[in-house]
Amino acid sequence: MPYLPEAQTMSFARQILKILQNNAQKLIDHGFDPEARIADLEELNARSAKDEAKQDAARVALLKATEVSNKSRKDFYQLASATVALFEGILGKNDALVHELHKIRGAMSRPAARGKRTAKKDGEIENE
Repeated sequence: MPYLPEAQTMSFARQILKILQNNAQKLIDHGFDPEARIADLEELNARSAKDEAKQDAARVALLKATEVSNKSRKDFYQLASATVALFEGILGKNDALVHELHKIRGAMSRPAARGKRTAKKDGEIENE
């Protein structure tokens, strides 16, 4: 079977079902009763439509979950950043602990500080 996008596969199958329904008598006249095949195609059409609706609902739920997750991560990061600012305010900008805290984010945002990353053959990432 050649690759067809989802919409085209559904369209093809529904067109074949419709043609079979419209030409049932012609097939009966030639010795083939399409009743069972029509029933199977109708059942699969209904099932695939129901399954597609479930898939669409799952897609919407995934988008919503991603949105919630992104917001939680952003809130977590912002509070952690505010905590660094709190340390800075309490201890002063020149304190060794404050310098260490600033190095953490700096190492994450600057590739030169963390080392260049290359992909391994198994898909993992390693620092050079």
